[in-house]
Amino acid sequence: RRPVSGRVTLAASEEVSATATTANLSRNDLRKLLIRGLTLAFTAGLFIPQVRKQDAYLWYIAQVDRFNPDNQVSVAEADLLKRAGAIASKVGGFVVDLGSGSGNDFLTLKAADVPDLPLLAVEPNRFTWEKAASEARDLGSDVSFAADLQEVPSSSCALLLTRRVLCSVDDEHAALMEIYRVLKPGGVFVFIEHVAAEDGSALRVTQEVLRPVQQAMANNCDMARDTEKEIRSLPWASVECVAYDEAFNGPLTPHIRGLAVKAG
Repeated sequence: RRPVSGRVTLAASEEVSATATTANLSRNDLRKLLIRGLTLAFTAGLFIPQVRKQDAYLWYIAQVDRFNPDNQVSVAEADLLKRAGAIASKVGGFVVDLGSGSGNDFLTLKAADVPDLPLLAVEPNRFTWEKAASEARDLGSDVSFAADLQEVPSSSCALLLTRRVLCSVDDEHAALMEIYRVLKPGGVFVFIEHVAAEDGSALRVTQEVLRPVQQAMANNCDMARDTEKEIRSLPWASVECVAYDEAFNGPLTPHIRGLAVKAG
């Protein structure tokens, strides 16, 4: 009898142990499901434009931008900024970095060689301002900030730079109209932007397919904009624009750079 009793006790113990293990697995599974569900909800939320204006998303973008290595100035860019600086020095007024982020493009503006003109950083993401101010100090520059170009007085700027910024604005044409408004007569707009690939090309198809993902994950960046056409739609005194390919940049390979001078 004792052996039988022992077997019954052992079987009961194994059953209790199995039940406890099942309960533990269920709790672990629930935790995994919860984490995965929250991750999926967060990722899905990024595809909603209103979500990308919330502080949590802006903070995330600011952290990414702090470690953005895209602050090297090419020879062609330096030459472009030097010529723009020569124009701006004759006009006088603010030098504006539109979409300044964490100050990665202050080094680019240094190539304009206009140290006597005040630097104004226009950036809606205030989480980037502290790092941008530090970058300016490291370059020996003073900088003031504005959250929106609408805060800048009309005809007050000698030079305005956008460097891979117009891809992310909500309304590209409206942004260009504001750029035109704040420039002084004779002021210069310098643009370095990635743009849409040629219609019908495989690269253009790729841009269109990946567009929603890029906008969700990269601060509203639209890979397929015809930025040159939009720039030329304004009544500039002159526009020069060069199309080129940025090496090793995938769907963001097609670029333009140039300058546009406001009529005097």
